[in-house]
Amino acid sequence: MVLFTSDQLALQAHIEQANAKHIARAESEGWTFYSTTVSDPAHWARGGIFTIEQYERDSLISYISDAHKDAYGFRPRGCNYSEWTMAQLEEEADRMSDAVTQAIEANEVEKNQTVEAFEQSVQNMIGMGAGNRATALRWLTDAETFHSPQCVESFVWEQGILFTDYGRTLVTELAVIVTYTDWEAA
Repeated sequence: MVLFTSDQLALQAHIEQANAKHIARAESEGWTFYSTTVSDPAHWARGGIFTIEQYERDSLISYISDAHKDAYGFRPRGCNYSEWTMAQLEEEADRMSDAVTQAIEANEVEKNQTVEAFEQSVQNMIGMGAGNRATALRWLTDAETFHSPQCVESFVWEQGILFTDYGRTLVTELAVIVTYTDWEAA
């Protein structure tokens, strides 16, 4: 039987309380998927974490690393977070949170511009004589080889718009417009 210190038991209670709040929120908002944090003190002890303060510090450093990756595409390098104060870590976490928000906003602008550019290509084809949207889409995809609906998704992904509402609608639209080629015929 493993005996834990009062600090470790306080850590376990702290995590379990946070998990209970998280579960209550998830259930009240109707989430279909969520996870909780491991509360077993033995788990945290393996990482050298025995107190609530150490746990909060570790969580903040993990957040900073994840947020940096979300904002800039890579994890931070050369930062010795063990030398930082909690105030410095909290300030960095706030800065990373702002950077993530800016990256999301920039990504949204880029997606909208990409959708607009593709839609402009469709309109240009109509103006060049396609006459309607279906024919314009057929002309835009004429040089492509489609073996399955996955190939249609791949085409839309290459346009940079698969994960947009427009892109999902376009996949459905193209699935009935394009001509599929057998693998053997290719």
